[in-house]
Amino acid sequence: MAIIVYNGTVTAGGTDGNPITQDNPILVSADRGTVSETVNLALRATGSLHFLCNIKVTGKGAEAVQLSLDGVTWSQSLFIHQVDTINRLFFLRTVVGDEEDYGDNTTVSLQLDYYQPV
Repeated sequence: MAIIVYNGTVTAGGTDGNPITQDNPILVSADRGTVSETVNLALRATGSLHFLCNIKVTGKGAEAVQLSLDGVTWSQSLFIHQVDTINRLFFLRTVVGDEEDYGDNTTVSLQLDYYQPV
């Protein structure tokens, strides 16, 4: 049992979306000096409830990626008390500085830490 992050069409309380994999990464695009459009993502457990889930952005350039539970308040990490077998939505965006180089950044990851009942 695990927690999986989903993208694509994700609805709160649903079981839709596509699992994030190397072949289906989270793609975000923005110009210099702008904020990207918000990407809707979902967390979902593959089995029983999981508790105390912490999601944080890691890697080179992580400071440009922001996460939110409500699309209003943004930070580098999120804390979710409980993840069930239905979608728990969260949001991701990037803030691109005026001096950023153009090109793909594939060095940023989402790290998930959580407790699973035994």
